[in-house]
Amino acid sequence: MFTESLTVQILSDSRGSVGDAYDCRYFGAGSRKDRVVLAGFATTTPKSADGESEMIRQLKIAHDQAVEQRAAAMVTMKAMLVHAPDALRRETTGKTQIALTRHLAGLRP
Repeated sequence: MFTESLTVQILSDSRGSVGDAYDCRYFGAGSRKDRVVLAGFATTTPKSADGESEMIRQLKIAHDQAVEQRAAAMVTMKAMLVHAPDALRRETTGKTQIALTRHLAGLRP
C-alpha cells in the first residue's frame, strides 16, 4: 500500500518534467523524443549556432541586458540621491534621466 502510493506520487511529480534518464526508463515519463535519445537511436545533427537567426538572437540578448543594466543604474543613482545633501537634491530635482546622468557624471573628482 505504502509502496504503491509512493510510486503514484513519484509518477505524478515527474509528469511534465524535462525527463531525465531515471524518469524515462523507470516511470515512462518524458516524451518519445527523450526515450529515443536515451536509447541511442537519434541520428539527426543538432542545429548549428552560426546562422543569421543565431546572430540576431545574440544581439537581442545583448540589447535586453543593456536595457536592464541601464534601468538598474538609474535606480541606484536615484536611491543614492535620497541620502545626498539637500543642495545636491535641489540641483537634481525635476531633471530628466539623461540630464540627471550628465549632471551626476560631471560631479566626478
